[in-house]
Amino acid sequence: MYIVLNRNLKIQSVKERSQKLSVLSNLSVNPNPFQSRTRIFFDLPAAGKNLIQIKLEVINLEGKVVQKITEGEQTAGKHQWELSAHGKLKNSGVYFVRLQYQGNTVVRKVLFLK
Repeated sequence: MYIVLNRNLKIQSVKERSQKLSVLSNLSVNPNPFQSRTRIFFDLPAAGKNLIQIKLEVINLEGKVVQKITEGEQTAGKHQWELSAHGKLKNSGVYFVRLQYQGNTVVRKVLFLK
């Protein structure tokens, strides 16, 4: 299952995972739920480019960006980033980790417990 967001970052629809999306969605968060820190793992496919422009951020239920983890060029392959809640996530609850690259958006739900 995946979430489709509109331009205003509001949830537009929830859909079943397609085969194309499963290639893109090697995005995982562990541990989840988490208290202070968690790790985000993802794979970027080699699409004929050496560097891929990405944006990785955390959004709240209202669709507002509450933490930008990274934005810039990354190489194809496996990547890992740390998400620290310290000072960024103020309230316990549901958040979403959003990865954008090559015109694709992949979102994973995370649960932050203070």
